[in-house]
Amino acid sequence: MKNKAKILIVEDDTPLAMMMVHVLSRAGCDVQVASTGEKGLELAKENRFDLITLDIDLPRVSGLEIC
Repeated sequence: MKNKAKILIVEDDTPLAMMMVHVLSRAGCDVQVASTGEKGLELAKENRFDLITLDIDLPRVSGLEIC
């Protein structure tokens, strides 16, 4: 059995994040979401992801700062 790709979505636009979760989950991925840069950074430090999608225009801590 193939391992699921682990993806982190860091996005403060909830409808957009939920659409991405829907599409990626249906494609067989294990998806986690963070709505703030701080939470995204915390999750990225605690877990190993195959892919992180990162909104650049986040409040307080920008996606570029996190990157």
